[in-house]
Amino acid sequence: MVGAALADRGSRLSSLSKLALALLCVGATALALACTRFGAGIGGDGVAYVAGARNMQHGLGFSWVGPRGDVRPITIFGPLFPAALSGLGLLGPDPLVGARWLNASLFGVNLALCAAILRRATRELWAPLLGAVLVVFSPVILSAHGGVISEPMFLTFLLGTMILLERYLASGRRSWLLLAAATAGLSYLTRYVGLAILAAARAPGPSAASIADIA
Repeated sequence: MVGAALADRGSRLSSLSKLALALLCVGATALALACTRFGAGIGGDGVAYVAGARNMQHGLGFSWVGPRGDVRPITIFGPLFPAALSGLGLLGPDPLVGARWLNASLFGVNLALCAAILRRATRELWAPLLGAVLVVFSPVILSAHGGVISEPMFLTFLLGTMILLERYLASGRRSWLLLAAATAGLSYLTRYVGLAILAAARAPGPSAASIADIA
């Protein structure tokens, strides 16, 4: 009887914890949208991303218009973020508007990924909640998700790679390693610094394979 009661109590606490995390994730997205109600912040990099996304929509590829009116390819920024903005543009919104909604949504996604990492690392119910609260109210993280920058998307793929690689190391299943290689590759296409993930994320598992080998 006591064991059953404790198990039932643990199940209810787990359900409440998941509900609280879900509400925090939704709240994070709402907070980012509220902070950017007059538009997402945009600077030098953001101008290039929006221009590149608009040119993609017009069939000019990831490019910008030079001072002489010539179209020049953009090679110093990863193409995945502007490609996502261009894809959202097919649904109607301009890339500048799409960037606001995309990065606000990624705030909730990244919060969930952070919580998942803490849950796997600590096996405690309170750690993901505490970590999620700290992330939500971090001015640096909130500011990043309120601008037209590729860091939120890069963070999504980085955290995803960490989770998938941990799953591979725990189970030895090659499918997890393949997924980790895919997200690591996407992080590189988002920001070229993602190449460091491919270089560093060696997985000394049963098959001695590595993300870099597969990618």
